Amino acid sequence: MQLDFQQFLMKLEKLTDLRPIPDKEFVETYIKAYYLTENDMEQFIKNHREYSMKQLANLVNVCLGSHINKKARQKLLAAIDDIDRPKR
Repeated sequence: MQLDFQQFLMKLEKLTDLRPIPDKEFVETYIKAYYLTENDMEQFIKNHREYSMKQLANLVNVCLGSHINKKARQKLLAAIDDIDRPKR
């Protein structure tokens, strides 16, 4: 996925004079989160408030969904919900 994004950026830079590409780091960080372990993902959830609750939940469900058990996934989703709760 990182390679795909790099290829996309190279093509985009040829098409536009816009420099730097807006939100490049935002996307790169999100892509890198796909490769995190369960413990690292918990820290990522706590430290990266710039991502929406839906984006974080998708990371947990899609990336870690097949690599962790249901209890661990529920724990991470609860951590996301806890972050969202004070806003309500």
